[in-house]
Amino acid sequence: MRLNFAARGGQPQWRRSSYCANTDCVEITSADGVIMLRNSTQPRTVVRYTPEEWRTFARGLEAGDFRDLE
Repeated sequence: MRLNFAARGGQPQWRRSSYCANTDCVEITSADGVIMLRNSTQPRTVVRYTPEEWRTFARGLEAGDFRDLE
């Protein structure tokens, strides 16, 4: 998995899933080798992950490890 989102004006460009139907979404970006997530309704709170942490989490999602949380 490779995330490489361009920053404009020094600010990361946040992306949302195409499944996001309103403004209450999880957003993702990367900068300086770090993957960052935030809630669109609370944009000042950002959680940072290393690429390895993100890959491990994404594999768990793909494998269905978290379906019981839905």
